[in-house]
Amino acid sequence: MNKRILLCAALMAACATSSLAQLTIESIRISGNRVKESVIRKNLGFKEGDIWNDDLINTGKKNLFRLKIFKELSMAAKVSPSSSTVTVDIAAKDGWFLLPIPMTSVQGGEQRFILLLTSQNICRTAERMTLFNSFKEGGVSSLFIFSNKDYSLTFGERNTSVTEYAYADGGLSDKTFNKNGASEKPEDFGTVTAEYTQETAEPLLMAGMSVTDRIKASAGVQSTRVSYRQGSIGAAPGDNGIMNTLILRLNAEEIDTIKDADSVGRMFGLGMAEVKEVIRTGKRDPSVWLWSMQLENSGAAVSSDFPYTKVSAALARKTVFSWRNALTASTRMTGGTSLPPSQMPATNQQDGLRGYYAREFKGDRVINSYISYAQPIHMTMTGYFSVESFFDWGVCMTDAVRHDRTGAGLTVSYRFWRFPLPIGVGYTYSFDDLNWQAVFSIGGRF
Repeated sequence: MNKRILLCAALMAACATSSLAQLTIESIRISGNRVKESVIRKNLGFKEGDIWNDDLINTGKKNLFRLKIFKELSMAAKVSPSSSTVTVDIAAKDGWFLLPIPMTSVQGGEQRFILLLTSQNICRTAERMTLFNSFKEGGVSSLFIFSNKDYSLTFGERNTSVTEYAYADGGLSDKTFNKNGASEKPEDFGTVTAEYTQETAEPLLMAGMSVTDRIKASAGVQSTRVSYRQGSIGAAPGDNGIMNTLILRLNAEEIDTIKDADSVGRMFGLGMAEVKEVIRTGKRDPSVWLWSMQLENSGAAVSSDFPYTKVSAALARKTVFSWRNALTASTRMTGGTSLPPSQMPATNQQDGLRGYYAREFKGDRVINSYISYAQPIHMTMTGYFSVESFFDWGVCMTDAVRHDRTGAGLTVSYRFWRFPLPIGVGYTYSFDDLNWQAVFSIGGRF
């Protein structure tokens, strides 16, 4: 008798398991959205007719959070035992914005004004569009960026005209001297062997696509036109001409869901659904990985006057210990063959250092690294003050010559909770030049 009972129970359990496993999604009902329904359905990760399991709720939310447009987002599943089907209800409230943002900074005695015109979800496709314009005494730059979860397009042109000083020890400086109250002179940093003005025009076109949720690939072309005007001493570099370059890039990043107020959309509530979910569940990855690789090739195939190849790779890790204090470590390596002077990597911010320095060294191979620690020191209802300390180390190599760059610095900034532009000042001390440099910025890097 007991054996019969056990057999019946086993059969009933097997039937129940089979029935649960065969639940299918009958319909997906979406309400409250402004973004096109097709965008939500495309990014859900499941559709009508799929086999249902409870993990799909979390999967769907995670996929939609990546769009960064939702103010509110909730999902619920209703099971119909009689038909072995599931109805998924999605309540999604999103928004849009179009906003001009002015910024300014003073770096190395040179003042720069920046105007951003940025928008999100205007076309109801979860897209982002940004028009970037930079104005300074040494040139004007414009850049347009379109992106969504799957694709990106970037085009624009940068025009610069800078006076550069070459030193006997191999150092270079394009710092603006004797401007905006700066009391420094070029000879304060060593023996000047050459002075010249470098004029550059760089149109750029890049297109990209998502390979996975975290990895993006892009390709494009850049045409660099370089010319020099001789100064009062020495000789200018000899790479006058055009360098047309093919660019391939691969990068990945783990997006930290509660960043500093660095998203303009947060001003309008966009992306807050994800923040609320993280606060509610307490699930948050305290570490962020960033990495990128880039290959540049300029040769006869693209009608370049100076054939060369350049490769760069970067890796960074940010670890958040509590709410907003964080430790960041970063390394970037760049090298190439037959590099003309204007295309050589340098020991500077652009190629991976954290601080700003009056001088830099260029070479065929450069490794730049830094480690930084940021700590909030005072919070109010409108925002918070933050202090960041950092240490830089860079090494530049050309043939048998090696130059090292070491420095340290401190930044103090104020960040608003609901406004994405920090206000800050930064100081960098060079252990090589025994010199302090200051940077002030509203919305830019400091």
